[in-house]
Amino acid sequence: MTSFIFNRSIDYEAIAKAQEIDKELKKILSTENSSLKLGKVPAFGSSCDIFYDSSTKKKRPYIPESFRKIVFNSVPNLVHPGIKATTKLLKSKFICPSINNDARTWTRSCLKCQKFKVTRHVQSPFQQYYNVSKRFTEINLDIIGLFPSSEGFSYCLTIIDRYNRWPEAIPLPDIRAKTIADKLSDNFSHYY
Repeated sequence: MTSFIFNRSIDYEAIAKAQEIDKELKKILSTENSSLKLGKVPAFGSSCDIFYDSSTKKKRPYIPESFRKIVFNSVPNLVHPGIKATTKLLKSKFICPSINNDARTWTRSCLKCQKFKVTRHVQSPFQQYYNVSKRFTEINLDIIGLFPSSEGFSYCLTIIDRYNRWPEAIPLPDIRAKTIADKLSDNFSHYY
């Protein structure tokens, strides 16, 4: 028996039966100049024989079209590594004519892969800033905190004037819009 890595979640007996009627496999077997070296080995836990490729160091079973999605779902269950890594993982364990396209399509439609694998990082364009000609006509605000409470204050409103870079830090008891508007009005009304 040839050394063969079996995945227990795959029904190799059903794959062996599907190989008997698979048109793509028949075409590969009839082709003389194929790079695949196909042979047969008894299927895992069955009396049926399964076609495998021995053109590489690892013996890889041929997967008929009707079982490709099942095989895909059994391989990247835990890691969801992305298109390239999934294709490489599938190619190292199985063979089929459309493995590259299938892996790309299924990885792109896999919700877990989409959720955990960032394929494109979107960067916002730089914003154009114009020069400010008067004090306190434009200010930058930020809220920092939650800090340990000190005299009832747990947050800090930071304000920087864009004209002269004047900084202010105003303690806040909470970060409700009304509180921020009141503190901003109380602390900056004397500048206008």
